[in-house]
Amino acid sequence: HEMKEWATEYYASLKDMKKHPLYGFTFDTSAMQNEFSQILKNNKELATVIYSGTVADGDVKLQELLEKNKAAGQEKVIETVQKAVDEFMASK
Repeated sequence: HEMKEWATEYYASLKDMKKHPLYGFTFDTSAMQNEFSQILKNNKELATVIYSGTVADGDVKLQELLEKNKAAGQEKVIETVQKAVDEFMASK
């Protein structure tokens, strides 16, 4: 009985929710596949040990990650995604 009550209240509350401004936005990563792949590889290699604190030289590893991601094209990725977001928002 309590579950049914909870579910009814929950689903009723959904109709009042506002959608996030980026609801419906999608980004085609195919043109930047190399950049995304390399950034993901860098993050898998370094981010886990940095964020878990399992390396003694976390600051050095963080700098290494930032440099590797920059070399992999992170700035280009950010600019390209931002341009797509701006176009999406302008079309609404």
